[in-house]
Amino acid sequence: MTAADPSQRCAICEGLNGATCKTFGLGSRDGLGFACEACGEYEVSRSALVTWFGGTNRLTARQRAALSHQVRISERGSGLPMLTTDWLDHFVIDAQSPSPALQATNLIRAVGDCQSDTGEGYFIDGIRDAPLIGAFNQPMFDQLLRELIARETLVKLGTAKRENPRGVGVLEGALFGLSLDGWERYEAERRGKIAGRYGFLAMKFGDAVLDAFAERVIKPMISEALGYTLPPLAETDD
Repeated sequence: MTAADPSQRCAICEGLNGATCKTFGLGSRDGLGFACEACGEYEVSRSALVTWFGGTNRLTARQRAALSHQVRISERGSGLPMLTTDWLDHFVIDAQSPSPALQATNLIRAVGDCQSDTGEGYFIDGIRDAPLIGAFNQPMFDQLLRELIARETLVKLGTAKRENPRGVGVLEGALFGLSLDGWERYEAERRGKIAGRYGFLAMKFGDAVLDAFAERVIKPMISEALGYTLPPLAETDD
């Protein structure tokens, strides 16, 4: 598929695989907002746009995949994620995506949550779902999906059509549900019996006191006690 219009291209994924994106202004604040089909809505400070998304400090494919996932699943209760130069400087040091096992858990959770909430199958769309579960790229997401189908964790329930955000007409895809084994794994994960070594800390954005406390106290304690890596997504001043 062709890349998205460069004038409206996502700063993070750059329209990979044709993901659509719209930009918007931030009013009196200095920066730019993005509403990406794959990465979700987020904001970037002006200095970060220049330094990390237009200058010499280019993100690698691995860093972009990790950033896309973290922005996509970030807590938005207190506002959109704001990517600043300071935050990105720290993020790239330990940027990593979830392990394949945790990606599988994330996809099972997405399908199970959909079925639990709606009683209907989950519409698989790799462009949107790959960053949601933390896959490195589309081929790796497709491989994970094939393996979950082969293991009969996911079962195809039929096909459905959706409005195509990448052009005219409709987008046709498969509807998936969980098998009995899939539901057992879904419930086990909900009870905390399936654990990885990677997670995210949901917290308010732009709270300097909370940010400092998380970096100085919370992250080291969780890392030492549980072996988890927790890179919190929080706004810092440029």
